[in-house]
Amino acid sequence: IINILLKRSLVRYYSISKRYLSTNTSDVFKLQEHGFFCDNLAEVEKLVTSKQQTIYCGFDPTAKSLHIGNLVGK
Repeated sequence: IINILLKRSLVRYYSISKRYLSTNTSDVFKLQEHGFFCDNLAEVEKLVTSKQQTIYCGFDPTAKSLHIGNLVGK
């Protein structure tokens, strides 16, 4: 019974999670224009253009304000 419940919860989780793939790196440079990067932009550019990046952005609907949950690089 535990395995069945676990499988159902995993299916439910994976059915609501989505993946987005973007090859547009100009967004990083827009952030630089607005002053979000003060140094090391060359390293960021190298990282973003070298391989596919995975980013998780979540929020807590019970929190008093919205915030970025986690950023995870893969």
